[in-house]
Amino acid sequence: MANGQGIPNYNMLLMRHEREQKLVATDFYFKISDYPLEETLKENLKAYRQSLRDLPQNIANGTIPAPEVDENGLLIWDHWPIPPTGYEHLA
Repeated sequence: MANGQGIPNYNMLLMRHEREQKLVATDFYFKISDYPLEETLKENLKAYRQSLRDLPQNIANGTIPAPEVDENGLLIWDHWPIPPTGYEHLA
């Protein structure tokens, strides 16, 4: 099966699942209104989250390659946005 861009749905499903996990990992910083977060870092986290949300469109328009899976059906793809400095654990 493939979507309109010829990308296998399973590969995109795996990418979207991992992307969702990365978004959830940053939710904490925005759901607690009084969480002490420097404005610059907050803006960098917002940009990181937007980059994650933009992945499907960037794949569809060819800006980045489509996700691939290995022979075991595991995602092998290294085109994730880079989290802000100090938040590399979100990668």
